[in-house]
Amino acid sequence: AVRHPLEPLPAEPVGAGAVWEVARETSDAMGFATYGTNTTTLTEVLADGRLRFDIALAMTADPGPMTIPDMGFVDATIDHFTTDGAADKVVDLALVNPVAGSSEAVSNYAFTITFDEDSETTEMDMSMEFEATLISVGRD
Repeated sequence: AVRHPLEPLPAEPVGAGAVWEVARETSDAMGFATYGTNTTTLTEVLADGRLRFDIALAMTADPGPMTIPDMGFVDATIDHFTTDGAADKVVDLALVNPVAGSSEAVSNYAFTITFDEDSETTEMDMSMEFEATLISVGRD
């Protein structure tokens, strides 16, 4: 099986049109875990051997306690957290980083902070877009 550090590929050989899912779980610096699934489609095998992928991502977190850095004197709780997004990228299997790509994601989350007897709930919507092209690669 072909392996790449940033793009989990199926163990069995796949070609253009193949679709697979990769479960993701991360631990946030604020003390709560997110989990979800990336659904990856190999959309094209380019003439130079590079691979073009489309990726749909969905992340969530369970409600529960969280930690706000430098604010250990308050109780904080994540009330809800979701992120949905899409990405496309071109990968050269001989390189670690993708050679081109873009992504966009929308997150919605709410958290409650309690200090003494007072509580405050904050809800946030965040939208991110990212585009990159590899300019050069130096090798030793």
